[in-house]
Amino acid sequence: MGNTLIADENILLEDYVPSEMIHRDGQRQEMANALKPATVGRQISNVFLYGDTGVGKTSLTRWMFRELEKHSSRRVATVYINCWKRSTSHAILIEILISLGTFINHKQPTNELIDTLEKHCAKNSLSLIVALDEVDQLNDEELLYTLSRGKFGLVLISNDAYAFIDTDSRIKSSLNLRSIEFPKYKPADIAEIIRLRADYALIPGAIDDELVSVMAHKAKGDARVGIDMLKRAALVAEERGKSKIEIDDVLKSVGEEQFLRRDRILPKLNNDQRILFDVVESAGEIMSSELFEKYSTVATDPIKERTYRKYMESLVKQKVIDAEGEGRWRKYKVLG
Repeated sequence: MGNTLIADENILLEDYVPSEMIHRDGQRQEMANALKPATVGRQISNVFLYGDTGVGKTSLTRWMFRELEKHSSRRVATVYINCWKRSTSHAILIEILISLGTFINHKQPTNELIDTLEKHCAKNSLSLIVALDEVDQLNDEELLYTLSRGKFGLVLISNDAYAFIDTDSRIKSSLNLRSIEFPKYKPADIAEIIRLRADYALIPGAIDDELVSVMAHKAKGDARVGIDMLKRAALVAEERGKSKIEIDDVLKSVGEEQFLRRDRILPKLNNDQRILFDVVESAGEIMSSELFEKYSTVATDPIKERTYRKYMESLVKQKVIDAEGEGRWRKYKVLG
């Protein structure tokens, strides 16, 4: 029987919300200033959080939502949605209403869902704030206009600082976004984040600071990758019956860094995105025009080329697909 190094695995999961947010004081204060009006029943300033993967955008949003609901003297409701999984207005509205505990007919048209949402919030004197993560995956940006005009607060999150560059000016004006940048973490910052997770998730003395530093440097500014490596190293050490994590356990987790990222991203892909990934993986390397042609023969209801380009750009930004070249001569291959 091996040694148990992990005391609480939940603390190492991606959706865990830490009790404290470190190295994001400026962003936390900006978000607090923007969202605070909801606590007295006033309209918030809609915010746009941008920065690379694993820099704390989602964690800070979830943390802020928890604090708002905990400390507000009024009824503040918050809903978090990832647009990788729910990219249509209809699916997002259903998810919001379900989160609010409202009975709905899933076959109701979008305009009726909006009406139901507005009536529910008015009846319950509810200040609603919706976070849309990976907002560049949204199929219909008109939803943003509808929600903002309905006086619902919005927290929009993307890896792309230019996610709204092509958005209709009418929608951008309605959103009136306050932008908050999340730069990459420094290795020392990630080391402290990993150390805090280790202190809460692992048994005392399970890992030395030198090994935490190795993980922090290999994470390359991505806290999620660093925490994934910590979890994987602890599991490897447990399987080998060790009483603490050693350098070979860390090196094995570091060697699997790309696969850790892929394991986290792939379950979030919608059906079309997964087909595109599978075609690229099967081909090894493939030109953009050939990829779209092969995808179109497999998909039941193929997406249009504009959506295809958006999906592929997102897969590249998520670092599961690599790309070189431009336009029809752009070539794709799976990273790792």
